[in-house]
Amino acid sequence: MRLKTCSYRLIDLVLLSIAAPALVLLVIVLLVPQVWVFGHRVLFVQRRVAPDGSGLAYLKFRSMHDGTGFGRAQLESDRIPRWGRVLRRLHLDELPELALVAAGRMQLVGPRPLLPAHHRLVDSAARRTLRPGWTGYAQLYLARFGVLPSRVQRRLDARLADKLSPRGYLSLLLATGLHVAASRRRAATPQLSPTVRRYRSAVRASVRGGSLVLAIWIAAGFTHSAAAQSTAAPTPPGQSSAAADLTLLVDAYPGIFQVDLTPGAEALVLPDGTRLPYRDGRERSFEQRLRAPDLQDMLRIPYPAGAPIAAPPVNSDPGRMRPQRFFAALYGDTEAIIADRLRSVRWVDGQGTVQVTTRFGVDRALERVIAELEQLPQELRRTYLYPPGGGFNFRAIAGTDRLSPHAFGIAVDIRVATASYWRWDPAGAERYRNTIPAEIVAAFERHGFIWGGRWYHYDTMHFEYRPELLLKAARDN
Repeated sequence: MRLKTCSYRLIDLVLLSIAAPALVLLVIVLLVPQVWVFGHRVLFVQRRVAPDGSGLAYLKFRSMHDGTGFGRAQLESDRIPRWGRVLRRLHLDELPELALVAAGRMQLVGPRPLLPAHHRLVDSAARRTLRPGWTGYAQLYLARFGVLPSRVQRRLDARLADKLSPRGYLSLLLATGLHVAASRRRAATPQLSPTVRRYRSAVRASVRGGSLVLAIWIAAGFTHSAAAQSTAAPTPPGQSSAAADLTLLVDAYPGIFQVDLTPGAEALVLPDGTRLPYRDGRERSFEQRLRAPDLQDMLRIPYPAGAPIAAPPVNSDPGRMRPQRFFAALYGDTEAIIADRLRSVRWVDGQGTVQVTTRFGVDRALERVIAELEQLPQELRRTYLYPPGGGFNFRAIAGTDRLSPHAFGIAVDIRVATASYWRWDPAGAERYRNTIPAEIVAAFERHGFIWGGRWYHYDTMHFEYRPELLLKAARDN
């Protein structure tokens, strides 16, 4: 192992020496717009944790203005100027990391250095054998798909520790270069679709973009991962693993929660120490779980992402069980706080606007949905999509005293006149009704929104940002 480490260090120094003149020139060129956009604060420094548990001052070119909020919401907010988007798309914001490589604190290929909360979720003996890396399996996966579940990262880090050799080291560097070159020609659009479908589409996209080595890497490495996943016993619906589900919530809403995996007392922990228990230990009926669900109840019913539209089984309402304290922690616990984080988004074909929260990039996700919807036939858009039924509305769910997802700014309703709602039907939920085309549903689901038409207690105008349910569907598939 020591001989391999020395060989990796030698490769790093040789490649950096060869590239040094070009890198210095590139940095000088980049500093001009950096200073113009961000002033003297051209670098972003963040405390991260190396695979061995030591602290690491992580350097990047600043690509976002300061503001309130946290996690992935900030990556997709209006605080990223056009220049910042260019830096991120071409991965130029990561150039300062090469200074850490030159200093020996990192190497060119290795596991991602992580935030402390995330490090605890993926720490392993295999991961601790390597120095943190500028690129690697996990970094390429994240760049390609835009999301990196913790269980996938653990598998990729274990594979890197097991398979890495000087030849593989150089191959991953070449794959990274080809990916960056291909990113100039195609925008990465992360899909929340089943895992195996991701692998196949990634190979096809990489070949079309010219990234042949990256395509081979994805085909070889990810087929191995898919095979490993397929041989593992899936978690039965209704018997979710606390560790897997809590990790999934951290993946879906990064930057806010710590995880306590004490057996029998598993919980999410907020920065102020407030605990949100995974389960409260009480057996309850369906109605009781609706009124006062815990986190296990919220994730208990699988969401059938991408499935053909059909009448759901009795009381199959994935997403309707919403722990109020959980959503208050994410989006705000008062109307004033929630309202301060809203943004008006232009609706399809400019037919009005809807207000949604900017937290966790909900507004940007909705804009991506709208961009897809505007590619549908005009007659379909006119019939089903506008005028919109509404977005933010600080109110309770009809017939209850529980806050609606509209109150948190995470839900939108499409045209009401052509939608169906179980409370409007004399037969109630016993007779399923729907006229919304599958093309509309698919556009929302691709960007993190679930659909009320997949509920037994159906609400076919309703779409709600719930990335954890779509990540769970991908995990369980």
